[in-house]
Amino acid sequence: GRVRRRGNPSPLPHDELRQAVEFPMDKKYQTLDNTIYVQTLAKRISYSRAYTAFYVSVILAALVEVVWILLLGLSDSSSTGRRLPVSPLFTVVETYVTVGLLAELVVRGAMQQRAFFAHRSNWADMAVAGISLLTSALLLLGLETPAEMVLAEALVFGRVA
Repeated sequence: GRVRRRGNPSPLPHDELRQAVEFPMDKKYQTLDNTIYVQTLAKRISYSRAYTAFYVSVILAALVEVVWILLLGLSDSSSTGRRLPVSPLFTVVETYVTVGLLAELVVRGAMQQRAFFAHRSNWADMAVAGISLLTSALLLLGLETPAEMVLAEALVFGRVA
């Protein structure tokens, strides 16, 4: 037979067989592994330098949007009746800020998992993101009404605050 050494036991024959044959994973542990993997990945993304730079760029884009509305949008409102700038570049900045807000929510949701829905601030952020997404879609399609423009302007200011 086999001689087992003290401190460094050799594997028994049934252990070698177990390692050679793949057993199907238990669904419970597979789900747990996937959950932990997603949560770990989200944390790594959230604490990375690239994500920090992206997040800062979204904040700066939102500030640019507010300044653009205050300085240029108000001067255009008398001639066109619109309150938001009509430039395609403004639409790109608005879309970038909306995508950034949605990405931040996805990463935060992946990190917090079920606890995400326990915080009121997350519900408020989801509401702002949903309305912002709708407003961006209307802006891209050119289907906005004056009332929606007032809402969009309020959202732009609210996102920065």
